[in-house]
Amino acid sequence: MSTRTTARDAGTAASDNPPEDRRVLPTIKGYERAEAFLNGRAGIKVVTARAIQTHTQRGTLKSFTISNARWFSETDLMDWVMSLREGGASA
Repeated sequence: MSTRTTARDAGTAASDNPPEDRRVLPTIKGYERAEAFLNGRAGIKVVTARAIQTHTQRGTLKSFTISNARWFSETDLMDWVMSLREGGASA
């Protein structure tokens, strides 16, 4: 007999034990909500839903397709914004 305890045995759902950093999970559904995240919480006011859609289709912005919907993680959105950086002096 196994002594290993599962989430079901402990009376908790798997969602009760999220990863430490939820920012890597696909929690933002759609281009408009991705825009709202960047404009609101991240304070980046110049990114549009159309730009997010274009870069997703080009493959320069990572996304998840779940049930025919586009989902984004906070980490992927911020990594994409940082990938747009140009110029500056090299250290």
